[in-house]
Amino acid sequence: MVSSANALQAAIHARLAGDAALTAMIGPDAVFDRRVGGRAMPYLVLSEIVTRDFAPGAEEHELKLEAWSDAEGRKQSQEIASRVKVLLDGEVLS
Repeated sequence: MVSSANALQAAIHARLAGDAALTAMIGPDAVFDRRVGGRAMPYLVLSEIVTRDFAPGAEEHELKLEAWSDAEGRKQSQEIASRVKVLLDGEVLS
């Protein structure tokens, strides 16, 4: 049985990996569930998820997403983060 945290992570991964604009920014197959050594940047990492009981029969998930870039400054990472926000803010994920 898949936990709700794993299901959420899979839904977020599918949403991010399936977006053409984000793929143009970070390249194909560039959304991971851990930091990947030796991988060309930029890429995204779904790095940490904390699950808490919210109410009877309900949970709250706090997910940390990281945009990794080796470009100078923060501009590229901020552009990636902005696209991720557009993709996830207010979205209903299945």
